[in-house]
Amino acid sequence: MKNTGERQIPSLPGTLENLDIKHTQRYQWASAFTHHKRVYDIACGTGYGSLLLEASTYTGFDNSAEAIEYANQYYATNESVKFAVVDACAMPSDIEITDVIVSFETIEHLKEPEAFLDWCSKHSQMLIISSPIRGSFGRSHFHLFEYRLEQFSQVLHKYFSKVTLFTQKQDQEIVYPCLPEDKGVAIGVCQP
Repeated sequence: MKNTGERQIPSLPGTLENLDIKHTQRYQWASAFTHHKRVYDIACGTGYGSLLLEASTYTGFDNSAEAIEYANQYYATNESVKFAVVDACAMPSDIEITDVIVSFETIEHLKEPEAFLDWCSKHSQMLIISSPIRGSFGRSHFHLFEYRLEQFSQVLHKYFSKVTLFTQKQDQEIVYPCLPEDKGVAIGVCQP
């Protein structure tokens, strides 16, 4: 699989080897919410999150056919792990409701992020979502928009009645509560 610099690709397929620790720690942290739950991982990339979320059933969605082919080859190790090519901007309305949706580093790539949040609010009991806080890192040319922490909170509150924000600091530590001056990646745990 070609490495464009945007996706995490392990050096040894089917493992977590040499992945950016910030990404694997985020998935490990989220496993406290996904343990033995039905999980959708939207924008799952190469599928390594399936190893960390401890879900009873895991379905990974990504808009890249190449990433999903890779995920099916190396991470679909049993019948409870599935992957499908689906664009986060065009999630089917007839997909059944799941326990938890995980969507890390996705919303900043979407042309219609609020349509995605609306879909998530209607298709899960919980959304765990992350996005880089504007000004924390050099702006990626892959991102259409980056939220300030307050903006991220506001947009999540439009679609979810309960939102708890955490910050994954630049040293990888995930902390609560968020402070207005925090830098790093914002993580929202949201319930309709």
